[in-house]
Amino acid sequence: MRGGPRKGFGGPQPNSGRHALTVPTKPVQVRLTVPQWLEFKRLGGSAWLQGTMNLLLADKPGALVLLLIDALAKKHGREWLVELAGKINERAKNA
Repeated sequence: MRGGPRKGFGGPQPNSGRHALTVPTKPVQVRLTVPQWLEFKRLGGSAWLQGTMNLLLADKPGALVLLLIDALAKKHGREWLVELAGKINERAKNA
């Protein structure tokens, strides 16, 4: 029933759908045992893994380290993010 009382429902809408990522990412599939998966989730999931990998990449000269600051702050809290930034700065000083 087109043009009826529910006109405007359904179909494409402005600002709907998936929004572009601010940082390009690549989906990765990893197989974990149940205990490994539980620990991965406890540590913070993909945000923890990205932060850990950024710390490792920070040691390499010329490496591009991208942090999704807002996502990390929401996931772990501001104090955790400040501690992470301190670790990155300390590694940069010692390099």
